[in-house]
Parts: sequence; structure tokens; C-alpha cells
Amino acid sequence: MPLANFLSSLRRLLRLADKPSRDDLWQSLKISFLGLAIVGVIAFFVQLVYALIQLAT
Repeated sequence: MPLANFLSSLRRLLRLADKPSRDDLWQSLKISFLGLAIVGVIAFFVQLVYALIQLAT
């Protein structure tokens, strides 16, 4: 009966959960976009260094 226990736990969790406020949602989006931008900048510099190494050899 693990599936029945899981479904009852899921139902209880959904009853307790509430929607995030607009400010909370906006802050989560800003943090996510900042993380994505940081990963993109790091990837760009890695690719730039790799291209420079390829030109040197």
C-alpha cells in the first residue's frame, strides 16, 4: 500500500499549500534568471578560452 500512503500524503500537502504572493514569485524568477545568466557567462568564457587555445595550436 505504498501508493495509497503516497497519494494521501500528497492530498494532505496540497490542502496545506497556498499560492505564492506576487512578490515571492517575482523574487524566485529574479533569482532563477540570475543563476541562468551566471551559468551563461561562465560557459561563454570557457568557450572563449577553448577557442583561444585552438587558435594557439
